[in-house]
Parts: sequence; structure tokens; C-alpha cells
Amino acid sequence: MDGIVEKGIEKRKIIEHDGYLQFREKYRGVERGTIVFKNGRVVPGYPHIKRIFNIENGIKKHFEGIFTAEEKIDGYNLRSILHKGKLMCLSRGGFVDWFGMEKLGEVEIFLKKNPKFVVYGEMKGNTPYTPPAERYDVRYYVFDLWNGKRFLKRKEIGKKLEGYKIKQVPLVGEFKRDETEKLKKVLKRMEKNEKEGIVFKAEKRVKFVLPSADIEDLEQKGHLLFDLPPGYYKQRIFRSFLSIKQLGLEKRRYNSRMGRAIYGGLEKAVKEGNMSERYRIRMSLKGWEKLKKEFGKEIKIEEVDLKKWKGTYEIEFLKVYKRSSSILKNAVTGFSVAD
Repeated sequence: MDGIVEKGIEKRKIIEHDGYLQFREKYRGVERGTIVFKNGRVVPGYPHIKRIFNIENGIKKHFEGIFTAEEKIDGYNLRSILHKGKLMCLSRGGFVDWFGMEKLGEVEIFLKKNPKFVVYGEMKGNTPYTPPAERYDVRYYVFDLWNGKRFLKRKEIGKKLEGYKIKQVPLVGEFKRDETEKLKKVLKRMEKNEKEGIVFKAEKRVKFVLPSADIEDLEQKGHLLFDLPPGYYKQRIFRSFLSIKQLGLEKRRYNSRMGRAIYGGLEKAVKEGNMSERYRIRMSLKGWEKLKKEFGKEIKIEEVDLKKWKGTYEIEFLKVYKRSSSILKNAVTGFSVAD
């Protein structure tokens, strides 16, 4: 094992931190984001859930009997553990999440009574990674619990969370593999209500994302053409087309929205003179300073507004994407490029 770790560190697939190892990529069967502490404790990274593009064939291929359908929350993945008696939050990639540690006090209470558990959830709202919310600050939904040996089933999770102010992801329902028409009706209703999609769970797990969620991703990030990988665009265009077709949705409305998703962000970028995203968070200034150090070098953080908010601070900031902004600036100021 030591030899494997040494090679992983050498290849930069494993990062050494003070007191623990972080698997920054999937390596030798170990999930990306897995943390291994010096005392031997392993905090598993969350397994990648494969996506299906066709409801009928996908369900029949992966499930035999009854399976559970849970709402897929459009937020960011956040894992929580108790470390040295205190809450420690980790991103999907295994980086320390300073923002989460200021928001999940109730999760810390839960973990102090269940110290061996790992809490897996999704956070949305006024976070450093999701669009700002007006009607609430943040919401956190638990979709899995690891008890040190296995992932708990949905009913076990619900029972374990009883008495805590912690939300479990909403249940869509339980279905049989021959109930795909019924499932399609549910998906169409969810699409109308602008939900992200469904995660199907039994012995296997797969997910299905609705077209509005894919197009919304492009509305939010479509202008970042030169900072995001081509696959980001290809996948969302391809799978939204397939889901629109199989759910029998009105193509004309989606065609027009897809065009606006791509061009709308570019129009705004040209007007503002940079390729950026705007966020709002509420946290301590000390935590904010730590958080800023976690952003990648390809991003420049610009504070837009800072004011006191309910005993802490409300911070509005821009993530300015350097490469895309540079290309935009050169384009509008007359530079020539070879195609």
C-alpha cells in the first residue's frame, strides 16, 4: 500500500496534507475525493453515479424489481465528518470547504452523536458555487449517509435524521421496472416545475437529468467558452435534445431557449467587458479569507460589495475567468487571430 501511495503522490494523483492524504483523481480503484487520515480513517469520496439518456431502456437495463426515485438537487456536493471533535466539510474533490463549516451547525450536532458517520449532501442558495437566492440563504439536503461500513438505505437515513433540523432529499416515489410511462409523466411534471432530475436507487444507481436543468447550466456558464472543457457544452446539448424528444416536449420553446442560453451570456460579457459570474455569500471575514485561497489560479476574485448581515457579513463577488476575459478583450479591441 505504501508503494502505491508513493507512486500516486509522485504522479500528483494523491496530495499530501498535514495529517491526511487527498485523492484528487480516481486512482487504483479509490474514488476521487477520498481522504485518508494518518490514524487510518478513510472518508470515501462519493461514487460517480452514471447517467441514463433513455428512460425505458435505461430502467430495464439497470433494475430488476422495485427501485426508489429521489429528486436530484441542483446545488454543489458537500461531505461532512467529525474530525478532532469538530465539523470538517469537504468538497467532492476532497478540498476543505470553509464555507460549509460555517453553515452546517446542525450537521455538527448530528456527527457529535454519530462520530463515525459521513454525511453526503447538496447545498444550494447563497453559496460560492450556486446562483444567489432571494427567498432564503442556503438549503442543505442529505442524500446519503455512510456509517463506516456501508451506505444506509433511504428509510434508514430518515430514521437516523429524526429529531434533527436536517433535510433529506425529497422522495419522488417507488417504481417497478415496467412503470416507465408512469415515470415519464412524473418527469414531465418535474420539468414543468423546473426540477433538475431524478436519482434512481436500488442495488445499482443511475440518474436522469431534465432538459431545463441542462439549458440552465448553459444560461449560467455558456459564455465561459474558453475556460470550460468542450465536453461541458457537448453533453448538455446532446442529452437535453434526447430528453426533450423522449418526453414529447415542445421543441420550438426549447430551441429558442437554447439559443438565448448561449448568446445571452456572451451579450452580457461584451457589455461588462469580462467573462464572469456573480455570487453572494454570508460568512465571517476570517472564513472568507480562507475560502478565497481555495479558488483556482485561472480565476480572479473581485469583491463587489461587503456589508454586515445578522452577526456576520454579506459578501458579493465576481469570479472573473482570466482566459475567456483575455480572449474577449482582444476580440473587441481589434486583435487578429489565426483560425
